Amino acid sequence: MRFLAILMSVLLVASAEAGAETRPIAVALDAEFSLKNSTSAQSIEKGIRAAIAEINAAGGVLGRPMELRISDNRSVPMRGIENLKELAADPEVVAVFGGR
Repeated sequence: MRFLAILMSVLLVASAEAGAETRPIAVALDAEFSLKNSTSAQSIEKGIRAAIAEINAAGGVLGRPMELRISDNRSVPMRGIENLKELAADPEVVAVFGGR
């Protein structure tokens, strides 16, 4: 079992280096961007963008840059659920952050 785990790790690293994938790795933020009296979504976005800039400056993740995708749920729970379903269906999105 240990051998299989080591082999899988080696193959993953080798395939990542051999493929030289250049498509960005996407993370997403679903929050309430359209509310005029709330700035929490914008603050969260700035923090995520700062982290992504640091990661990209250090070479990205497995040599791939990161990007942020934004969706606005307008503080409507059903819209948020639909946004999350769409993001979950996107194979390039590896993580989703939420507002508040």
